[in-house]
Amino acid sequence: MKEYVNLYDAHGRSLGATNEWQRVPDVADYIIFNDGGVVKAKNGRTGRIEFKDKELHNVLNTISQNISDDPLHNVHNWSNWYGGKPTKIAFVPDDYKLRGKVTFPPGTWIDLCGSWIDISEVNDVAFYFGTSEQKSNTEDVTGMCNGVLVGNSGHWAIMVENVASGFRLDKVHIINNSRGTYLKGNVYDAVISDSDYRWVDNAIKIEPTDDTWAVNDVRLDNLSLIGEGVGVEVKRYAEHIRISNCWFENYDIGVKTVAKSLEVIQSNILGHTAGILVGESTTAESTAYSEVSLVLNSGTSVGTLDSGGSGILVTNKYSNIRIDGGSITTWGDSSYCVRNQAGDIKLDVTGTKFKVRGDNSYGVESTGYKIASGYGNFTGNIFEGESGKTGTYAIATGGSTVGLLISGNTFRWFDYAFYAPNYSVITGNSYRDVNNIVYSLYNTSYIEGVTYTSLPDPVPDYFKNRPITVHDVDGSITGTADSWWIFVWNGSTWRKTQLT
Repeated sequence: MKEYVNLYDAHGRSLGATNEWQRVPDVADYIIFNDGGVVKAKNGRTGRIEFKDKELHNVLNTISQNISDDPLHNVHNWSNWYGGKPTKIAFVPDDYKLRGKVTFPPGTWIDLCGSWIDISEVNDVAFYFGTSEQKSNTEDVTGMCNGVLVGNSGHWAIMVENVASGFRLDKVHIINNSRGTYLKGNVYDAVISDSDYRWVDNAIKIEPTDDTWAVNDVRLDNLSLIGEGVGVEVKRYAEHIRISNCWFENYDIGVKTVAKSLEVIQSNILGHTAGILVGESTTAESTAYSEVSLVLNSGTSVGTLDSGGSGILVTNKYSNIRIDGGSITTWGDSSYCVRNQAGDIKLDVTGTKFKVRGDNSYGVESTGYKIASGYGNFTGNIFEGESGKTGTYAIATGGSTVGLLISGNTFRWFDYAFYAPNYSVITGNSYRDVNNIVYSLYNTSYIEGVTYTSLPDPVPDYFKNRPITVHDVDGSITGTADSWWIFVWNGSTWRKTQLT
């Protein structure tokens, strides 16, 4: 899945396959290089040394001010949308030391050309792109490529704020820093690609200012993330966020989201507490944002590494979750592939493999909080427990959840396939090495091969012209208790026949 990008620094150390961008570009506005303990900035067009200092951040901030003062630089406002040019800064491959924050306006592109930059002594954001003003826009790309940032600080390596179009971070590897990349405010069309976050505890954070100044259309592609906190955090109002071909390892929470829309494609996301958390915190009903959506597409693998953990943990009420292919796995006892701790969520799962490992564990658990009526659908999935384990359930809901459709699934190695379905349709499934199909029933559920406790009200369309057998029916509806009946609903009334 991960295609590592190999560059070489000035000392011949490999950063992964030989890349044509290792060399200094033929055309750059400024070329940065070390010269006897002094950092110099050469004008890429005239060849003249324009700035020099012992400290890299002083040189870069002087360039930044010069860029901002240039009327031809492509920093637009709402009255000056077109014109200008981007500014490109290229580094001669070498080791550099950054001891202070560097700030660049939108429309600045930095090519590190395989350089290593030590940011461990920066007591702030190392590289800042953008502006605190929300009314900013750029017509040309802003960003950084081809290098390594090494640090041991508690601050963001890269922060992007109000860069309203075209931020790119490509082949930039961040190593041993507590925080990686922070997208904030009004950011559109941003791409972070082909990069490693190696032992970065909070790798990527995406945070809009509000619903008006939002983060929109962000793609995280072909990333490798290893750390101990949260891999990717997406805050409220973010929209059209896509994670593809990414690998998350060792995080407490792989992805934490309350985005309006987040899609995961062909990625591997493992976490200790949760692979994916839909909510602001792990506390039940932590938030109740009405527009929160998560889509997992084919090829994605999500899982929890610890006992008590969840592959997907939902604590935001009203969340809309669709899982279409891939797999969700638990390791350890008392764990959950999908756990609903919020209520009124929509859950649509198709063609997915649930691998439930450990005692007292669940494929789907929603016993204390309901799935929205008529919005629980499980079709064509494989639920696989572990032979010899006890107290295991494939799908466990409670009396507040009604209207589930559970069809065409395969269940194997569970104590119970279902816990307490209510007014639900369960049909066309196969069971192997399942000790009990149902733990208990609330009201009527249509389950092939299983009897019923009462009639549904209202009657689902699925029951029309299907004979069902009911046991212990309420006498006010059908007669005496302890009797057996066959019912057929014709669309308007029940036809019933008592069995002797």
